[in-house]
Amino acid sequence: MKATKWIAIVVIAAGITLVSGAQDAAAKPHPDGHVHKLGPASTTLTVTVDGKAKQFTMVDLQAMPQEDVTVFDKRAKRDMVWSGPSLATIFAASGMPFSAETEREILRKYVVATGTDGYMVVSSAGELIEAFSGISNIIAIKRDGQPLGPIGEFALFNNQDKMPARHVSNLVTLEVKTAGH
Repeated sequence: MKATKWIAIVVIAAGITLVSGAQDAAAKPHPDGHVHKLGPASTTLTVTVDGKAKQFTMVDLQAMPQEDVTVFDKRAKRDMVWSGPSLATIFAASGMPFSAETEREILRKYVVATGTDGYMVVSSAGELIEAFSGISNIIAIKRDGQPLGPIGEFALFNNQDKMPARHVSNLVTLEVKTAGH
């Protein structure tokens, strides 16, 4: 890998992470062989529910209740613990609370999660709320108790996917839309 492709230098011994302003990240090989280039680090998360946007910072997300999601990392060959607020908490703070009165409307919605590199994942809103699906979905702000580093301040993770394809690094937007509109 060429040195000019690096946007992040992580000094683990000192516990310091430095991120350059470059837009291209180093290419990262995945277990299945494809190479994915990380985008620039995310620093804010914008959640849009039915056209109304709300922006979250790290301070906002740290103030919310935190949950842990354990995911086996095939490259590292070990479990990693991702921590952050649940998507149900994020949705409620964005104007889409879950309750008996809102559950039918929520089941008509879908979510487009986008990273700074343009990577997008589409999920139904119901599958992202644990009360519906039994799956813990979080906006990760820490991995194994440490900041996420070159994958941005925010990442979308859950505890059920067998492949990491729906994990979104450098998460920058969550757009909640209603099907049929």
